[in-house]
Amino acid sequence: MKTAKVCSVTILCVLAATPLYASAEPGWQNRRQNPRYLLLQSMTTAKRYPISAVVIQRLAHVNDAEVEMKMEQDVFGRTRFTVWQPAHLSGLVSLDDGIYWYTYMPKHKRVIKQESPRIAQGNPAYQIYLANENYTWRREKGPDIASCPTVVVVASPKAKELPTRRYYLDSRTCLMLQVERVSSDGTKKVSYETRSLAYLKESPKLPVPGENDPEIQTRVVPTPERVGSPASASERVGFMPIVPETLPFGFIVRSIEIVGPPKDMLIAIRITDGLVTETVYQWKDSTSKRRGPFGSKAGTVAFKGIRMRLVGELPSGPAERILKSFVSRK
Repeated sequence: MKTAKVCSVTILCVLAATPLYASAEPGWQNRRQNPRYLLLQSMTTAKRYPISAVVIQRLAHVNDAEVEMKMEQDVFGRTRFTVWQPAHLSGLVSLDDGIYWYTYMPKHKRVIKQESPRIAQGNPAYQIYLANENYTWRREKGPDIASCPTVVVVASPKAKELPTRRYYLDSRTCLMLQVERVSSDGTKKVSYETRSLAYLKESPKLPVPGENDPEIQTRVVPTPERVGSPASASERVGFMPIVPETLPFGFIVRSIEIVGPPKDMLIAIRITDGLVTETVYQWKDSTSKRRGPFGSKAGTVAFKGIRMRLVGELPSGPAERILKSFVSRK
């Protein structure tokens, strides 16, 4: 039985410094064929290739809204996205250097600076370790994508209610080119797609948006405060956060955080099954007309004066079951 409490595991595994092309270790070629190893490489070594690409991101939490962007990556793993479409987001720039995440909004002449999401993601080797508890794996030959030969890593969930995940990797470098979800009824959704790709001979320069421009204001978002237990957060937020002992589908609690402004703080409980990360937000329920931090109470549940909402990519059925586990606390 998996506990939903935050835990840490020491794993002896191949890390990002592992060379991609050569090794004298016996069984190297066999290991290169292992789908879990290929996926780990896409999360580590492949992040160091200097590239320029055109990609499409579809946002599950915004009705699969499609965003077309130019993507650049340097040898340090920093990534910069420049939005082309939709028109109302055109010119928006996002830069993630692994420490900070900068978002430049040209219409407002403002840069939002906050902690990089990568810091909270943790060790990729542990992500694969946890995913191995919840998925079965296979490897397939894939179609060419952006003129690149691909290998497909298929992760089939042991919980049949969850979608199968298909990762299309450049078979030469393990660079992620496409991510696809296939639901239990066979419906396919492509959440990430590469339209064109160029590997660069020199690492691109990725300046911080708005740097050295006095006309652009920078707003710094406070770093989320990570807490070790619900009790340690209760004095700050004014209620005891609800954390169940176990969660469905093999999910565990990765972290408990205090987020939001001082007068309107929320609890953010990050949960993961290794491949999927969701967030359960909790805040004091109110009988007033105030609609809450998400502008609507739709899709939320309330229990003992606490209102909760799950945000992520899970289908509605599994999402509702996870929220119910917080209410039943089982």
